[in-house]
Amino acid sequence: MIVFVMQFPPEEFVETLKLMEHRYGAKEFVTSKDSSLLSPGTFYLTEVDSMYRRFYSEKTKESSSIPAVNGVAVNGVISNGH
Repeated sequence: MIVFVMQFPPEEFVETLKLMEHRYGAKEFVTSKDSSLLSPGTFYLTEVDSMYRRFYSEKTKESSSIPAVNGVAVNGVISNGH
């Protein structure tokens, strides 16, 4: 099994933690972070709407996203089904 380890400077790690703390439990936001560091096949949060519904995309090999709802590919995002 091959394991990839990415190293980040402590300042970048702290900045990421602060962003996560700010967004914890938040609603009505769209993710603005770059997804280029994610491995292909990784699902990541793209949006939380006013009803706290979460929307996700999947990182592909081509650095684009495959949309899905409840794990089924659809126009744009993956939703938690609510």
